[in-house]
Amino acid sequence: MATTYEWDCKTVDCHPTEGGKTNVVYNVNWKLRAISDTIDPTGPSEFYESMYTGSQGIETSDLANFKDFEDLTNEDVATWVKECIGTEGVTQIKAVLDNQINSQITPTTVTLVIGQPIPE
Repeated sequence: MATTYEWDCKTVDCHPTEGGKTNVVYNVNWKLRAISDTIDPTGPSEFYESMYTGSQGIETSDLANFKDFEDLTNEDVATWVKECIGTEGVTQIKAVLDNQINSQITPTTVTLVIGQPIPE
């Protein structure tokens, strides 16, 4: 199974002014979406997928490399988040997402209703 990961780091909290700069990002509300290449025959989307969300504070004490808010991209902010979380943390989050997808593909539990037909 191959999995694609998509970072969404577009929702941010900013200080209107700080250190002579405007709209200084100090917190990122991020999502990491994992999409499997395995087709989900019963799901709402074509492939199995899972989502992990978090919030990451961003250090603002040194604004030497400040980038204007209007020039920021999702990729810029995702890089900040990944640097803060660290390689090991990102790997752990991806493992959680992979395990969630694997549990969808090969469930270890099912919920049944007594007196109702068992689904195939």
